[in-house]
Amino acid sequence: LAEVGQPEEARALLGELDERAGLHWVSPYQRALVLAALGERTAALERLEQAWEAHDPWLAVLAVDPGLAPLRGEPALARLLGRVHAGAAPRPRR
Repeated sequence: LAEVGQPEEARALLGELDERAGLHWVSPYQRALVLAALGERTAALERLEQAWEAHDPWLAVLAVDPGLAPLRGEPALARLLGRVHAGAAPRPRR
């Protein structure tokens, strides 16, 4: 929505995802896509890190997802891609 000039609708969708996250699991990766489209790069990268920690299956398409184009070139995304492709496991939470 944000990519096609509807940022208000995209923010509403993000709010809905945040509300649902309080009730059941919502993919952090999907939230990152909305944030990336809104230009909120730092927040999007934080959600991608959460996706890593949660073993989010959407990370399988991280390298080719056009929705993450706004984040290409970010060192944090490159590091995450390296971890995903290396098959490294996230550190256990304490």
